Amino acid sequence: MTGDDNFCVPATASHGWEDISEEDLFESQIRQGWHRDEGAERRLQDFTRKLFGEKADIRKEYKGFMVSPLPKSIIVPDTVLIYGNAEQITHIIQALVYDGRNFPTSGYWGFGESCMKGGLIPFLTQVPQIVVPGTGDRTFSGVFDYEIAIGLPGSLIFEVSANLFKTGGRLNMGMPVKTLLARGIKAKLTPGFDFLRKKIDERKKV
Repeated sequence: MTGDDNFCVPATASHGWEDISEEDLFESQIRQGWHRDEGAERRLQDFTRKLFGEKADIRKEYKGFMVSPLPKSIIVPDTVLIYGNAEQITHIIQALVYDGRNFPTSGYWGFGESCMKGGLIPFLTQVPQIVVPGTGDRTFSGVFDYEIAIGLPGSLIFEVSANLFKTGGRLNMGMPVKTLLARGIKAKLTPGFDFLRKKIDERKKV
């Protein structure tokens, strides 16, 4: 996809595929009316610019991108965007942070998040991003009302695959999620709960 293929002109401009000034991009978004006034739009633009990180200028080196379904990709992609319900995305986040790193970080604004946080920002920063699908996702792409998404550097997909469902061992919530009726539950249900309960009881006896 290049700027010639993409009907979403603001995304083309934000990704740096065409030579469009920041002021023209800013003016186009004021005319969209997504936010209260010019000041609100300026604050949003400043906010998203900070999310691009120190390598924002690298955008000027690209004119588009290639995309393919992950199972059929012949290369390790720069970025992977995964849609799912909250339970599925929770499992992916837990797999990412299983080794105590790769923590997703996100700010939310509800417009163009899949373009920015699903693709561009993980590419620029190498940090996973949680995505709240916005108007384009919901109206054009058929994203379901229960779906959210996560964008991550492509190299991390191997860690996700290796660590999926490992969190908590046998206590992992699984898929579909295993639920419990909270009646008469004792602290010894899990090793960590049991350990802390004994420590608390010991301190009370002192």
